[in-house]
Amino acid sequence: MSKAALLARYERQGYVIVPGAVSEAVLRPATGLLEQAVGDLAERLLRAGSIADACRDSPLLTRLADLDPTGRLDLPTGWGRLARTEEFFRIATCPAVLDVLEALLGPEITYLWSFHVRCKLPQTFAGNRLRHLHWHQDAQYFNSATRIPTHRLHIITVWVPLVDVDERNGCLWVIPGSHRWGLQDGARDEEGNMRSAREVIERGTPEPLVLRRGDLAVFSNLTYHCSELNRTRTVRWNVDLRYLPTPATESTAETDRLARDYLREFGDTEGRLRPFPVRSADPRTVPASWSDHVTRYQQGKMDP
Repeated sequence: MSKAALLARYERQGYVIVPGAVSEAVLRPATGLLEQAVGDLAERLLRAGSIADACRDSPLLTRLADLDPTGRLDLPTGWGRLARTEEFFRIATCPAVLDVLEALLGPEITYLWSFHVRCKLPQTFAGNRLRHLHWHQDAQYFNSATRIPTHRLHIITVWVPLVDVDERNGCLWVIPGSHRWGLQDGARDEEGNMRSAREVIERGTPEPLVLRRGDLAVFSNLTYHCSELNRTRTVRWNVDLRYLPTPATESTAETDRLARDYLREFGDTEGRLRPFPVRSADPRTVPASWSDHVTRYQQGKMDP
């Protein structure tokens, strides 16, 4: 699909699907690191007597669920610490991903380091807070965590499945065109997940995003989306990342001013890594590799 066609579809729907964008050469090292992390967890649980079998022969698709057939353990659903590795950095800076983003955001792109590695466990797991994510806009989350009105910014989420996803194992659902509704009211529920104050499906027709491993689902911070229960015995794994246009340093335009404020506040938040450019007409501003990024970060050159 041409860049013009990609942009036209995104502007009409609020999201686009890009099949096969992330190659196995990029995905395989990240998946291997995830397999190792799940294996480390299994061995810790076994030593602690919490499980009877580390399920060493189980694949990533089922191993976390296989560790606890009864679903009684509060197993982790977020594995974000893995984002701070070279293997997952390569997904965030994958040229094929950035090519799609350039069509939608323009040639100057900043990565927010809002990177999540998530699993959706089977619905039988009692402690699974990601069991059912209600209809929400990502801007509702962003606005609840900052003084900046982020709904005025063009922030894009890139959602990459590490396994095939469909309606059975809890794929994403979106409401096409909902990005044109503007920011809607929402609040966090008892599990800390955002949910809208009204039944938004009355305003549109939800569509499931059935994806294969390595496909991209790319959507606006104002696009309504949710995910249903995982009704299988497998584990749905994905990563999601966020980007926005790099604001012009000297510009007085409101979006540039708000983006500069947001990047500054985002980078100052304890525990978060600083946002950094991933594509630019000035290649000197973009880390050439993971080691280059680490060096720049340590030297304080990644400040927005």
